[in-house]
Amino acid sequence: MTSMDSKNKLTEAYSPDKNTQKDKVIVGLNGGVDSIVTAYLLKIQKFDLIGVTVSNDFPTGQSGFMSCHLDQAKLDKIKDFCHTLGIPHQLVKPVDEFENDVLEPWINARMTGTNSSPCWSCHELRMKSLYQRMKAMGAKFIATGHYAKIFRHESLGSVFLHTSNDERYDQAPLLSRLPHEVLDCLMLPLSDLQKKEVIKLGENFGFTEIEKAPSVHDCLKKENLTGYLAKKIPSRFKAGGEIYYNPEDQKIAMHEGAFNYDLGSTFVHEEVKNIQGQVGKYVFKEKKLLVEAPEYFNRHKVLLFDCYIADETPWHDVLKAAVIFPDGTQKECWLQPKALKRAIVEWEGDHRLVEGDILSVSRKTGKNAKVFLTGRVKYLNENVPVQGEENVPKVDHSRDF
Repeated sequence: MTSMDSKNKLTEAYSPDKNTQKDKVIVGLNGGVDSIVTAYLLKIQKFDLIGVTVSNDFPTGQSGFMSCHLDQAKLDKIKDFCHTLGIPHQLVKPVDEFENDVLEPWINARMTGTNSSPCWSCHELRMKSLYQRMKAMGAKFIATGHYAKIFRHESLGSVFLHTSNDERYDQAPLLSRLPHEVLDCLMLPLSDLQKKEVIKLGENFGFTEIEKAPSVHDCLKKENLTGYLAKKIPSRFKAGGEIYYNPEDQKIAMHEGAFNYDLGSTFVHEEVKNIQGQVGKYVFKEKKLLVEAPEYFNRHKVLLFDCYIADETPWHDVLKAAVIFPDGTQKECWLQPKALKRAIVEWEGDHRLVEGDILSVSRKTGKNAKVFLTGRVKYLNENVPVQGEENVPKVDHSRDF
């Protein structure tokens, strides 16, 4: 990116009107290059900024369980940065909310042997905390370093999320599950930039500590948490049961509670050495754990439930769209709307998915695509039609792909 290209891009994307500049802006700071560059860009444009850091910490104070943990050294660096920039800094620790909104659902999922998404819940809590602080401080906007685009339809009062200019680091799906009131006051200064451009800007601003970003889904793994879970989970949910290698319907061992296993993880048991499988399902009523062959998780068609659906999303006929997988991969797909905020999504070729994963569907693959919906994955039995799908013919992909 040449200096002239950078200047033009910044001028086109971030030239606010004078009235907007008078409003207070809460800028979320986690110490990474994205949030640092966001603050710099807004400060250059003379916005009235208040730096806010939301720290969601594990109750025991141990940092190894959360990849996004902010220790005191990191918090001090953020505070020093705000001092250098000449803006106030506030630290928010929503301890009770983190326990209720993130940890409790995660523990409940472990008790019942289901898949949870603590990183998504944690992110939603951070954004809601920023929104609450914005209201308390009399500010009008929240600025973050997310890679996504926001478009507002003034006459309809709608807010639409689009994918960013960086497909690898795009975070539009992550934002798509936020409440409308949060999205409506969100500013995304990095929306037209790519990660490499942001890193270059950070270097120009004197920020050279480019740390590896925490990977989503790295937090709250079962490793090293056995003691904590043992204290939090009631004894009736610690009941053992049988483990079956499902492809052969073969009983292979006993387990000591579903909370000891992650769905989709490689099956490891000290008494079983000859089974190469992965944890596929927990039958709660029978306390039965099913181990599946790796290909069990390869899917080309799933049901999405608990969907967050964008306004004006077509919700009548089968729609050609694009699916965004948890690993960021995109594929052309067919979206079939269903009742009760559900949808069937089908694509060509298999992709590994675990029940409970979160998928998004956008208008098309690539950059600047409107996000239609985001929901949780449920497997479909190909031989059993979903209610209301009995008379729907199978999609002929050869027509359009």
